[in-house]
Amino acid sequence: ADAGPADKSAIGSGDAMVGAIAHAYNQGMSHEEVAKFAVAMGTASAKLPGTQMASMKEAYEVYETIKVYTM
Repeated sequence: ADAGPADKSAIGSGDAMVGAIAHAYNQGMSHEEVAKFAVAMGTASAKLPGTQMASMKEAYEVYETIKVYTM
C-alpha cells in the first residue's frame, strides 16, 4: 500500500539516484536509460517512509512511466 503524504520522505532519494546511476552504467545501459533509471529510483524511494530505498520492482514501475524528450 502507498504510504500517506505525511509518511513519505525524500531523505536518501539522492543517494538512491547515485546508486542507480552506478548500477545502470554497470549494466551497460544507454545514457537515456541511465537517466530514466536514476530518476525512477529516486522518485520511487521518495514515495516511501523514512530512508527506505525502493525495490527494483518499485523503481521499474516508475521507470515505465518516464518519458524522455530531446530538445
